[in-house]
Amino acid sequence: MPEPFRRHNHFVSRCYLEPWETETGKTWTFRLLVPHEKSRIWKPYSAKSVAWHSNLYTQIIAGSESDEIERWFDREFESPAKESLRKATTDKRLTPEDWKRLIRFVAAQDVRTPAWLVNQTKRLDDTLPQMMKDTMEKSIDRLEKAVKTGTPVQPLPQLHASEQQGFPIRTTITKFANRRW
Repeated sequence: MPEPFRRHNHFVSRCYLEPWETETGKTWTFRLLVPHEKSRIWKPYSAKSVAWHSNLYTQIIAGSESDEIERWFDREFESPAKESLRKATTDKRLTPEDWKRLIRFVAAQDVRTPAWLVNQTKRLDDTLPQMMKDTMEKSIDRLEKAVKTGTPVQPLPQLHASEQQGFPIRTTITKFANRRW
């Protein structure tokens, strides 16, 4: 049976929050930006109900929703770090491998926040149009040269799967038959 779709995407990992839970399974959380005398500043919540946004990492791939990025965070950073986090919060000795897992975990935490996403989106808005323009111009130049010289266009070299970094984006090349440039 497939796992349920992960819509509640945590920007602070649940495996990090869980050690802060009390005996009742709640974490005391500061939820107010502006305190008010009639509102409690600290409230208890379960780890699964804090530090998340709905569909923060949901992608649309080929017309379907995908939660692969959330699963990737879990598979590559959170699950490997769970035991190391437990050791670190219970004064157990950490091995060099534990330190590596914790460093990867902290690095992933740094880049999975809504603020980071906003900054990266702005950066892409600033740089992507020129990058796309440059890529299109280079591609057109390559095609025009191939047509002038009558030589077929050679595909650019691709990374072998073992050279890729494991980010959950897959790219394919489709060759169009009878396409005239």
